[in-house]
Amino acid sequence: MSDRVRRIAARRIRRSVSGGAVTTAVDGSVVGVWALGEWASRTTHSTVLPAMLGMITEGGSVRTVWLSKGHLWSCGFPVGVTEVSSATGSTRMRSLSRDPTWREFERTRAGRFAGEAPVRASRYVPQWVRISVTQRDGGRCVYCGESDPRRLELDHRLAYSKGGASDDPDNICLGCVKCNR
Repeated sequence: MSDRVRRIAARRIRRSVSGGAVTTAVDGSVVGVWALGEWASRTTHSTVLPAMLGMITEGGSVRTVWLSKGHLWSCGFPVGVTEVSSATGSTRMRSLSRDPTWREFERTRAGRFAGEAPVRASRYVPQWVRISVTQRDGGRCVYCGESDPRRLELDHRLAYSKGGASDDPDNICLGCVKCNR
Protein backbone atom coordinates (compact mmCIF):
# COMPACT_ATOMS: atom_id res chain seq x y z
CA MET A 1 0.00 0.00 0.00
CA SER A 2 1.19 3.51 -0.75
CA ASP A 3 2.61 5.37 2.24
CA ARG A 4 0.61 8.39 1.04
CA VAL A 5 -2.67 6.51 1.53
CA ARG A 6 -3.49 5.43 5.11
CA ARG A 7 -6.65 3.97 6.56
CA ILE A 8 -8.25 6.06 9.32
CA ALA A 9 -8.90 3.98 12.45
CA ALA A 10 -12.59 3.47 13.22
CA ARG A 11 -12.16 4.83 16.77
CA ARG A 12 -11.24 8.24 15.28
CA ILE A 13 -14.43 8.48 13.19
CA ARG A 14 -17.78 9.83 14.40
CA ARG A 15 -20.85 9.71 12.19
CA SER A 16 -24.19 11.18 13.24
CA VAL A 17 -27.62 11.55 11.65
CA SER A 18 -29.86 14.48 12.54
CA GLY A 19 -32.51 16.40 10.68
CA GLY A 20 -32.11 14.37 7.50
CA ALA A 21 -28.37 15.02 7.28
CA VAL A 22 -25.33 12.81 7.85
CA THR A 23 -22.28 14.42 9.50
CA THR A 24 -18.87 12.71 9.42
CA ALA A 25 -16.05 13.86 11.70
CA VAL A 26 -12.48 12.64 12.25
CA ASP A 27 -10.92 13.44 15.64
CA GLY A 28 -13.67 16.02 16.22
CA SER A 29 -13.09 17.90 12.93
CA VAL A 30 -16.07 17.80 10.59
CA VAL A 31 -15.13 16.33 7.21
CA GLY A 32 -18.53 16.90 5.64
CA VAL A 33 -22.30 17.14 6.03
CA TRP A 34 -24.57 15.55 3.42
CA ALA A 35 -28.29 15.03 2.89
CA LEU A 36 -29.27 11.38 3.36
CA GLY A 37 -29.86 10.94 -0.38
CA GLU A 38 -26.44 12.34 -1.28
CA TRP A 39 -24.82 10.19 1.42
CA ALA A 40 -26.60 7.16 -0.08
CA SER A 41 -25.17 7.95 -3.49
CA ARG A 42 -21.62 8.47 -2.18
CA THR A 43 -21.80 5.29 -0.11
CA THR A 44 -23.14 3.18 -2.94
CA HIS A 45 -20.66 4.42 -5.52
CA SER A 46 -17.68 4.14 -3.15
CA THR A 47 -17.91 0.35 -3.35
CA VAL A 48 -16.85 0.69 -7.00
CA LEU A 49 -14.79 3.90 -7.05
CA PRO A 50 -13.47 5.87 -4.08
CA ALA A 51 -15.32 9.10 -3.26
CA MET A 52 -13.52 12.16 -1.89
CA LEU A 53 -15.34 13.45 1.21
CA GLY A 54 -13.30 16.45 2.29
CA MET A 55 -10.06 17.48 4.00
CA ILE A 56 -8.53 17.26 7.46
CA THR A 57 -5.35 18.53 9.09
CA GLU A 58 -3.22 15.62 10.24
CA GLY A 59 0.33 15.86 11.55
CA GLY A 60 0.63 19.48 10.43
CA SER A 61 -0.33 18.76 6.82
CA VAL A 62 -3.62 18.98 4.95
CA ARG A 63 -4.83 15.57 3.78
CA THR A 64 -7.85 14.55 1.74
CA VAL A 65 -10.33 12.06 3.18
CA TRP A 66 -11.71 9.38 0.87
CA LEU A 67 -14.46 6.81 1.31
CA SER A 68 -13.67 3.43 -0.24
CA LYS A 69 -15.18 0.02 0.48
CA GLY A 70 -16.70 1.17 3.75
CA HIS A 71 -13.47 2.59 5.16
CA LEU A 72 -12.21 6.16 5.43
CA TRP A 73 -8.74 6.80 4.02
CA SER A 74 -6.38 9.72 4.61
CA CYS A 75 -4.30 10.71 1.57
CA GLY A 76 -1.53 13.23 0.96
CA PHE A 77 -1.70 15.74 -1.90
CA PRO A 78 -1.94 15.28 -4.83
CA VAL A 79 -3.74 11.98 -5.06
CA GLY A 80 -6.54 10.77 -7.30
CA VAL A 81 -9.12 8.03 -7.62
CA THR A 82 -6.64 5.73 -9.39
CA GLU A 83 -4.07 5.85 -6.57
CA VAL A 84 -6.70 5.35 -3.84
CA SER A 85 -8.22 2.45 -5.81
CA SER A 86 -4.87 0.70 -6.16
CA ALA A 87 -3.95 1.27 -2.49
CA THR A 88 -7.31 0.01 -1.20
CA GLY A 89 -7.77 -2.73 -3.79
CA SER A 90 -6.94 -5.67 -1.51
CA THR A 91 -9.13 -4.39 1.34
CA ARG A 92 -12.29 -6.31 2.07
CA MET A 93 -15.56 -4.39 2.39
CA ARG A 94 -16.01 -3.32 6.00
CA SER A 95 -19.10 -4.52 7.81
CA LEU A 96 -20.91 -1.42 8.99
CA SER A 97 -23.95 -3.19 10.44
CA ARG A 98 -23.96 -0.97 13.53
CA ASP A 99 -24.25 2.22 11.47
CA PRO A 100 -27.86 2.79 10.31
CA THR A 101 -26.80 5.13 7.49
CA TRP A 102 -24.90 2.28 5.81
CA ARG A 103 -27.19 -0.71 6.29
CA GLU A 104 -29.57 -0.23 3.41
CA PHE A 105 -26.91 1.06 1.01
CA GLU A 106 -24.61 -1.89 1.65
CA ARG A 107 -27.53 -4.29 1.09
CA THR A 108 -28.68 -2.73 -2.19
CA ARG A 109 -25.39 -1.61 -3.75
CA ALA A 110 -25.42 -4.31 -6.45
CA GLY A 111 -27.10 -3.42 -9.72
CA ARG A 112 -26.84 0.37 -9.36
CA PHE A 113 -23.89 0.98 -11.70
CA ALA A 114 -22.85 0.78 -15.36
CA GLY A 115 -26.32 1.21 -16.78
CA GLU A 116 -27.73 -1.85 -15.05
CA ALA A 117 -31.40 -1.60 -14.19
CA PRO A 118 -31.82 -1.36 -10.41
CA VAL A 119 -33.62 -4.21 -8.71
CA ARG A 120 -36.94 -3.28 -7.10
CA ALA A 121 -36.24 -2.47 -3.47
CA SER A 122 -38.01 -4.51 -0.84
CA ARG A 123 -41.00 -3.37 1.20
CA TYR A 124 -38.77 -3.32 4.30
CA VAL A 125 -38.30 0.19 5.71
CA PRO A 126 -34.64 0.62 6.78
CA GLN A 127 -33.90 1.72 10.33
CA TRP A 128 -32.37 5.04 9.25
CA VAL A 129 -35.64 5.88 7.45
CA ARG A 130 -37.66 4.90 10.55
CA ILE A 131 -35.55 7.17 12.75
CA SER A 132 -35.63 10.05 10.26
CA VAL A 133 -39.43 9.83 9.80
CA THR A 134 -40.08 9.57 13.55
CA GLN A 135 -37.97 12.67 14.20
CA ARG A 136 -39.53 14.59 11.31
CA ASP A 137 -43.13 13.74 12.31
CA GLY A 138 -42.47 14.38 16.00
CA GLY A 139 -43.60 10.89 17.08
CA ARG A 140 -47.22 11.63 16.13
CA CYS A 141 -49.68 10.38 13.51
CA VAL A 142 -49.63 12.92 10.67
CA TYR A 143 -53.36 12.45 10.10
CA CYS A 144 -54.91 12.70 13.60
CA GLY A 145 -52.04 13.50 16.00
CA GLU A 146 -52.07 10.18 17.94
CA SER A 147 -48.84 9.90 19.96
CA ASP A 148 -49.09 6.44 21.59
CA PRO A 149 -46.07 4.58 20.12
CA ARG A 150 -47.89 1.25 20.42
CA ARG A 151 -50.51 2.48 17.94
CA LEU A 152 -48.17 4.08 15.39
CA GLU A 153 -47.12 2.46 12.12
CA LEU A 154 -45.10 3.52 9.12
CA ASP A 155 -47.35 4.47 6.21
CA HIS A 156 -46.35 4.68 2.53
CA ARG A 157 -47.69 7.93 1.06
CA LEU A 158 -47.52 6.39 -2.42
CA ALA A 159 -48.39 2.72 -1.92
CA TYR A 160 -45.58 0.21 -2.38
CA SER A 161 -47.80 -1.67 -4.85
CA LYS A 162 -48.01 1.51 -6.97
CA GLY A 163 -44.25 2.04 -7.05
CA GLY A 164 -43.74 3.90 -3.77
CA ALA A 165 -40.26 3.48 -2.29
CA SER A 166 -39.66 2.14 1.20
CA ASP A 167 -36.17 3.62 1.44
CA ASP A 168 -37.23 7.22 0.77
CA PRO A 169 -38.16 9.21 3.89
CA ASP A 170 -40.30 11.53 1.75
CA ASN A 171 -42.58 8.60 0.89
CA ILE A 172 -42.95 7.33 4.48
CA CYS A 173 -44.90 8.97 7.31
CA LEU A 174 -46.18 8.01 10.75
CA GLY A 175 -49.82 6.94 10.88
CA CYS A 176 -51.83 5.37 13.68
CA VAL A 177 -53.49 1.97 13.23
CA LYS A 178 -56.90 3.59 12.72
CA CYS A 179 -55.77 6.12 10.07
CA ASN A 180 -53.49 3.68 8.23
CA ARG A 181 -56.31 1.36 7.14
